[in-house]
Amino acid sequence: MTLGSGSHTYELVPDWIKVPDNIKLGFMHGLAVDSQNRVYIFMQSVNAICVFDENGQFIKTWNHGYEKGAHGLTLVKEPAGDFLWLADYLIPQVCKTTLDGEIILSLPLPPLPDIYPLP
Repeated sequence: MTLGSGSHTYELVPDWIKVPDNIKLGFMHGLAVDSQNRVYIFMQSVNAICVFDENGQFIKTWNHGYEKGAHGLTLVKEPAGDFLWLADYLIPQVCKTTLDGEIILSLPLPPLPDIYPLP
């Protein structure tokens, strides 16, 4: 089945993703594809980041406490490689990680309690 129109045409591939029985998916708040066609899904789940190969085969999962507040994901290609930027509204922070989940940079909530009250 083909969806969309013009330059935004996509082919629907039913059951493309193969999720192991022990992995629980949640509300998705971001999806990115790296330079090796691996797919990163960011969701509100114990398995906050799930990584799949281009054929939909599960590779790995990781979580830095994002299971309840996962809110945004961006993949950035830099000269040093691909990096993920993750936003979470409950932790509240933005982090830059390697594709394996190593935190490179963490930006906490700005000190503006009248605008950004802590949970």
